[in-house]
Amino acid sequence: MKQKIQPSNTWHRISHTIAALALAISTWAQCPTPTELLRSKENENVFVAAHVDEYIQELHPVAFQFRMASTETETYHLLPHVLQAGSRAFVAATWPLHTAGHDDNTSIFSRPSEGWGWLVDERFTIIETNFPKDLLQWLRTERRHR
Repeated sequence: MKQKIQPSNTWHRISHTIAALALAISTWAQCPTPTELLRSKENENVFVAAHVDEYIQELHPVAFQFRMASTETETYHLLPHVLQAGSRAFVAATWPLHTAGHDDNTSIFSRPSEGWGWLVDERFTIIETNFPKDLLQWLRTERRHR
């Protein structure tokens, strides 16, 4: 008889969040998804904060993906609000337009402290990268890996 593996609390929350997002997307077809929501909206007339509050109140998301071309965007200014609500901040360090210029290339070819270091200092705890081994090595060297 196979033993049933119990999911960790984190994975349980993630699966519930994914299910809630699927429901939200089908229910609120007019609303942007959380990933679409926090993309830089510099050229669009979308008031992002109202949607962020709605997602936080209704879905309690584990994380929001941030995409910001600079630290002057509305998206970037929502970071403290999202973190205070208990969600984590996710960023793709693969593109400078997603990280206000603090991307993988800055980390690999210049200084990691100006790329990944800036992201960690800003409290991004989920970092997508094309250089996972390098990121982990840097985090461990700097004693920033949990």
